[in-house]
Order: sequence, then structure tokens, then C-alpha cells
Amino acid sequence: PVFLCEDIGPAQSEVVCRLLKEAVKPPFVEQFVQAIIAPDVASGRWGEQQVAILQQAINRKLTLSAPVVLALLEHAAASSERLKQSLKFAKFLLVLVQRYAADIAPHADLALSIAQKSETFMKGPLCKAIGEAAKRR
Repeated sequence: PVFLCEDIGPAQSEVVCRLLKEAVKPPFVEQFVQAIIAPDVASGRWGEQQVAILQQAINRKLTLSAPVVLALLEHAAASSERLKQSLKFAKFLLVLVQRYAADIAPHADLALSIAQKSETFMKGPLCKAIGEAAKRR
């Protein structure tokens, strides 16, 4: 429920990130990611704090299925306009593309449309990583 609060603060985000990093085992982190992208739960309105939590989750090197990766990408697309100046969001996308390149490749057009909205210095490296993932198809 904390993840879904649009006005989650840095303190709550930090607690969730620490739990994901130090206390929660990988299978439960995977379940957490699946739960927050479920259609009946997810609002598609991520903010900086939600991105930080997701970044911490995928830093655990999870084994996510292709549909889960696609859902993350779709939610990222829904939030891309409001987070276009967010360095955290750009870093999250870069890690997502690098870790799950095979699952991102069929959706490279969607990933590229998200990356092109970025107004951070990560735009170039992000577009390049997506291009490299697309070549692996």
C-alpha cells in the first residue's frame, strides 16, 4: 500500500528500499514487483519515490518474466512525461534495459519512445542501450 501512495515521502521510500535490500529474499521481491504492477493495483502514476523503490527491487537481479518486464515498461511509459527530468527514472530505465534486454527487444519502439522523452544526460546512453537490445532480436 505504501508504494501506491502518490505522495509517499523520502522517509517511507527509504524504509521500503532498505527492507528490499536487506531483509526481503529475492522470491518475495519478485512477488512484490508483480503485485505492484497488477492491473487492479497499479495506477500507472509513478513518482520519484516509486522509481527509487523499483530501482532497488531490480538491483536485486531478479528473474522477471517477459510479461512482468513489459508491464514495467508500460507503466514507465505512463509515467514518462511527468518524470522526463528525473535522473532516477532514467537510471531505472537503463538498468531495466540492460538487465532484461531480451525481454525489452520486442518492445524496443515503446522503450525508445520513453527514452526520447528524457531531458537528462542519460538520454543518449539509454537510447544506445535500447538500440543494442533491439539488434539482439
